[in-house]
Amino acid sequence: MKLVLVALGLLCVAPTLTRAEPIELAEVRQNLFATCFPSDKEGWMVGELGRIFHTRDGGQTWDRQDAGTKRPFLAMACLDANTAWIAGKDFTIADVALGPIMHRCLDFPIALPALSNLKAWREKLKERPAFKKATGA
Repeated sequence: MKLVLVALGLLCVAPTLTRAEPIELAEVRQNLFATCFPSDKEGWMVGELGRIFHTRDGGQTWDRQDAGTKRPFLAMACLDANTAWIAGKDFTIADVALGPIMHRCLDFPIALPALSNLKAWREKLKERPAFKKATGA
């Protein structure tokens, strides 16, 4: 499964996850914040400590995968059985790549919906000295 990590609603391609370890659900001691099942058999859960859990049999058995972080994953969405988007709350390379583009797009002289979350994200980016320097914000 190719996982795509997301921060503040933007994408950041993650390296391929390594080492899946079979676990019993009773072993899970941290909070889980999101699940998605793109099919009746294939499913994912994410939560505290950067934990990712995967099932291929509708939840009968689960594997824990190491994402290489201890930061919590707060949300996820499955596009299909091979691609999932996982969101955390920290600044990532996705913000660096897409921030300046969205900053300019939000100023286009066209009618846009409220986009309050996107505008709040831009305001957070504008607080960063490097973003101010790069965009003149």
